[in-house]
Amino acid sequence: MSIMKKNMSVILFSEYNLDQIQFHSPTKNRQQTGLSARAIDHTKIQFGSAEKPCCIVEEIVKSGRHCAVRLAVTSDFISWYHQLESALVDRVVEKCDTWFRYAYDRPTVQRMLHSLLTNRSEMVVRCQPMVNCFKEEKKKATHEHGNDLDLVQIDFAEISEGDIVIPIVRFEGIFIGEKHFTPSFVISDILVLGREQKKEELHPFIKLPTEQQEEIIDPFSYYSRNNDTHSCGSFDTHVFTQ
Repeated sequence: MSIMKKNMSVILFSEYNLDQIQFHSPTKNRQQTGLSARAIDHTKIQFGSAEKPCCIVEEIVKSGRHCAVRLAVTSDFISWYHQLESALVDRVVEKCDTWFRYAYDRPTVQRMLHSLLTNRSEMVVRCQPMVNCFKEEKKKATHEHGNDLDLVQIDFAEISEGDIVIPIVRFEGIFIGEKHFTPSFVISDILVLGREQKKEELHPFIKLPTEQQEEIIDPFSYYSRNNDTHSCGSFDTHVFTQ
């Protein structure tokens, strides 16, 4: 089910409509190479639920002034993510002639996709500068509600390897390099469930920060410093002068 609060929209990853993915025309990044094709839809995506979490923290990754979380993910999430990537390839194929003045075929675009998933069923997701972090704590026994849970705000530094978490992410869009493109997600909120999957109800976990318009940073920079050397094909990113 979707998780909603007032005017802020969050949806479970498994219910996210992949057909609705659309992008603004790419703009040239000013502080780094490549292009940013921002997603038009601003719905935030929740990776997992309290009754069926799908992410475990493997590592906190730092790259310059940015921070990311390496997550081990479940097979259900991996299946959905492959569908997402397929939808992204379709969108890029549709837009190639407009964006790059050249009609690339689907196999070529597919080869230029750099997946965030590793062969160890992990992915690295960048964090926004201030992540809203919470954990669940049991309330003190009070009659029939003795097993109710409270949300307690915590510091990001309290999140550690092995934590079962529910991240809420903003799908920024795609980073387009000369020879690759990569989807970009940014974590805005994290709920720490603990280390044991003993949850019965989906927690209404919503607290969304103010949106910030930033350039899309190449998510693949957290995986490898080899940049574009392993891709076949090339986007003509020089056609943009913005």
